[in-house]
Amino acid sequence: MTHDLRASAGVFQLECFTGHGHTAFVFFHHALSDFEQFDMVCIVDLLNRIRWDKEFGKGEFVIGYENHMLDQYVYVPFKEIIFEEGNHFSFELINEMGEFITIPFHRVREVLKDNKVIWQRPPHTP
Repeated sequence: MTHDLRASAGVFQLECFTGHGHTAFVFFHHALSDFEQFDMVCIVDLLNRIRWDKEFGKGEFVIGYENHMLDQYVYVPFKEIIFEEGNHFSFELINEMGEFITIPFHRVREVLKDNKVIWQRPPHTP
């Protein structure tokens, strides 16, 4: 995976080349500068940092993912997400009907910490 970083107007853009012919553009809002020397990372790396870095992981994290059936973003507390060991493509959670659902990482659109957006993908273009 390679990265290309650009900054403009307090928003950082990171272009991640996944090596599978896909390119993900990720925006990091200036709010990240509130944390000590945070390296610009793709969503999997950010979620892992929330999980494993005790200092960075303090606070209330919320993940916003795109629900294609509802045609809207759905926000869930990070603590409700289930990570399967060795799965590098998705996570699971239990929906309001008590069913396990799988959310691919590429459908994550935003990450909030203490009600501030700290990570965001650009909107889809029609």
